Amino acid sequence: MSRIDDMFKDLKGKKAFCVYLMSGYPDNETCLEIMELCSKYVDFFELGMPFSDPSADGPLIKTAGTIALEKGASTKSTLELIKKFRKTNNKTPIVWMGYYNSIFNSNIIKEIELSGADGLLTVDLPIEEFKRLPKTNLDIIRLITPTTDKSRISEILKGASGFIYFVSIAGITGTKEAQDLAIKNTVEYIKANTTIPCMVGFGIRDAQKAKKICKFSDGVIVGSALIKIISQNLNNKKEMFAKLEEFLAAFTQLNVEL
Repeated sequence: MSRIDDMFKDLKGKKAFCVYLMSGYPDNETCLEIMELCSKYVDFFELGMPFSDPSADGPLIKTAGTIALEKGASTKSTLELIKKFRKTNNKTPIVWMGYYNSIFNSNIIKEIELSGADGLLTVDLPIEEFKRLPKTNLDIIRLITPTTDKSRISEILKGASGFIYFVSIAGITGTKEAQDLAIKNTVEYIKANTTIPCMVGFGIRDAQKAKKICKFSDGVIVGSALIKIISQNLNNKKEMFAKLEEFLAAFTQLNVEL
């Protein structure tokens, strides 16, 4: 079993909380500190690989990626970031999230696995192209969107591992709020047709929205809202971490209140 499988098993029916972080943002040292802080509150997290043309990213995450690239973020630095995190934390699962252009080299896939990552999510790689990926022990996370029809969902679920990522809005990150009633039927359909957990991401801005989504999903993924806190406090690290901790702590009550 992978760390991701173990994590969901250990939750014993409780809801999973995941956050998205941009590798190297606002800089490598601070990013590692944020990873360590988040690990006290989240069940797992996604680590985004900065990319020059991120088609699924909204303004906040795109800007974070641009800043990270300008400060030297790279595949190599992201691998090193995970290795450093693993020196003190060998439990919290990490999903490497990015675009196919940045990982098409087969050697990189192996390096991602060896670094201590647990899953791989390539936003722009359709299931027909999964054969391009070399054999790996990483969980290959698959995406389903509000516009995915049922026949397509069936194909996506075949051979899926780790969890299913349901994109709750039609569009890019950080631009719309998830409409829980509008996505409930699709998430329930997914759960009825697979034993793999279904996480919901995009458009989840606070713990109250997460609470509503968790009533029918296996958990939530929060990205832009967290990046926004970092972005608004770049000149005050102490305030940044205080606000991040306050934000993260609000989500820890999810399993208590549900």
